[in-house]
Amino acid sequence: MTSQENDMAISYEHDVAAWAKEQVTLLRAGQWALLDVDHNTMKNQREAIAKLLQKMPSLRQVLEEVEWDEDVWKDALDIGGREADLVDLPAIREWDYEQVLKDGYLPS
Repeated sequence: MTSQENDMAISYEHDVAAWAKEQVTLLRAGQWALLDVDHNTMKNQREAIAKLLQKMPSLRQVLEEVEWDEDVWKDALDIGGREADLVDLPAIREWDYEQVLKDGYLPS
């Protein structure tokens, strides 16, 4: 474990606000490999989505609808910009849902 990764673990355990601020900085810098995925909500969201898809298999068809996909990505860009000051995100989602939902996947 690098000292930066060790610092992140300590930050989360001892100061969630400092950890969250550091995570936003890493996101802005595109430092995906340094994100604290174990404590990040992406893992929780993936698990929740997987459970929903198991309970409602037809929901997967909705994920493949072009209009729905465009609306969701537009919302994601808006939220990412407002809440994390993320800029220069692609106008069209570059990752398919199978990639995004795969455990441990982070865009490169």
